[in-house]
Amino acid sequence: MDVNFLNKVSFMKENKQVVKLSDLPLNLPQKNFGAKITKGRFGDAVLLELEESVTFLPQRVTESYRPNLRHFIPEKYSIIFKGTVDVGKTNPALSFLIVENNQSSEGGQQT
Repeated sequence: MDVNFLNKVSFMKENKQVVKLSDLPLNLPQKNFGAKITKGRFGDAVLLELEESVTFLPQRVTESYRPNLRHFIPEKYSIIFKGTVDVGKTNPALSFLIVENNQSSEGGQQT
């Protein structure tokens, strides 16, 4: 087992402010420094550590991201907030991309 790799992905620096995904700058890549599953108010959620903050991803992606968290190598990926989408519910859905760094904002997996 590669403990150094596991620690890079799982260690979160203290005193980082929690920000809403919707408060991230629109269309501006934010480097990811780690990801983990954590218990939130409404169940399990993915918590991404960014350079200066941490953010929770929407619960709708938790089960899809769970088996892939080991691939979130610090600084390899960025998240790009793309805005909100009206899905006919009380709150709009948050749209974002995960992109490999050094790729355009159109690359990556849309969620």
